[in-house]
Amino acid sequence: MNDTTQKIATQKLDYYNTAHAQSVTLEKQSERHAIVKYMARETKMHIKKLPGNKYMVLSTREVKDMAENCGKQKQSLLATFDELRGLIRTNFDNEGQNQVFLTLTYRENMTNIKRAYDDFEFFWKKVVRHCKCHELAYINVVEPQGRGAWHFHVMIKSLNQKELWIDKNKIKDLWGRERGNAYIERLKGDDVGAYYVAYFTTGFKHKGWKEADLNVGEEVHNPESADRMKLLDKVKKGQIKGERLHMYPKNTQFFRCSRNIARPVKSKVTHEQVEAFKAKHGLDKPAHQHIYAVNEVDEDMFGGLQVVQRLNVIAKEQYRVPKPGKKPVTENIGPESEQMTLFEGEEDGR
Repeated sequence: MNDTTQKIATQKLDYYNTAHAQSVTLEKQSERHAIVKYMARETKMHIKKLPGNKYMVLSTREVKDMAENCGKQKQSLLATFDELRGLIRTNFDNEGQNQVFLTLTYRENMTNIKRAYDDFEFFWKKVVRHCKCHELAYINVVEPQGRGAWHFHVMIKSLNQKELWIDKNKIKDLWGRERGNAYIERLKGDDVGAYYVAYFTTGFKHKGWKEADLNVGEEVHNPESADRMKLLDKVKKGQIKGERLHMYPKNTQFFRCSRNIARPVKSKVTHEQVEAFKAKHGLDKPAHQHIYAVNEVDEDMFGGLQVVQRLNVIAKEQYRVPKPGKKPVTENIGPESEQMTLFEGEEDGR
């Protein structure tokens, strides 16, 4: 192999004894949601990104061109979805009357994302003026339709009032009836972070249903005429997570948020502190668990990946504190595929 750049592949695992982890991080996303991240060892990145789509190999100080890598692009988007899920959990729930969910669409086939974001900024200034008694915060997610057009999903929260109400016709006026349609509803889902990230990213293949019916159709984006998540339930078996990932151009800013949005609190903790946290909230098993190894690999003559050495093992556990009177939520965590996914040039040890 002529290229001496280290090749890294992630590999899903069935089990890891977290008691052996050298690094433990607790990320509190809300009073009910937390992520515990275990790492077999502390690691540092093997490369440093440079301007002009280049990077430096830290061990040799070589400067190289950044290779195009579709797998890495997908991995970056998945990390973005994780960040978005945490932000939503930290700031929103399905109980507050001071929170609303908007969908903003275009009549034209809007493919210019910069112009779309400019339209949103103009719209947001009008919303702030209209709701002048409220201190508003938002998370704005841009989503592609099947035809290639962009539209927005916006979560809005009043930080200083217990109730936020905006007339549905006023929202249409503020967005601009000539521009497209605007819909408003209350937030849904027990875990709003997981609910809406799935809403934003899931596509479908199901006999009798066309992608246009679920991803493009006006009915899907209009909560008054059809609840998109009810449609999702109908085709749950045909659901393909992450089906929309290929529709995002490289370096797309998937979401934006206002400066007053709260951030999850991350802290280094001990194993004993994690056990104390679980005991305090009556938690036993995580609601979800993801374990993967980070391997240095080489390609054989047939294009397959051969493990040279295991660099790290990372386990992420999601805990969901139940509401009063409810039992803790856990998922059936079964064996996962051991297929390796290649990422060149850096160690995914974050």
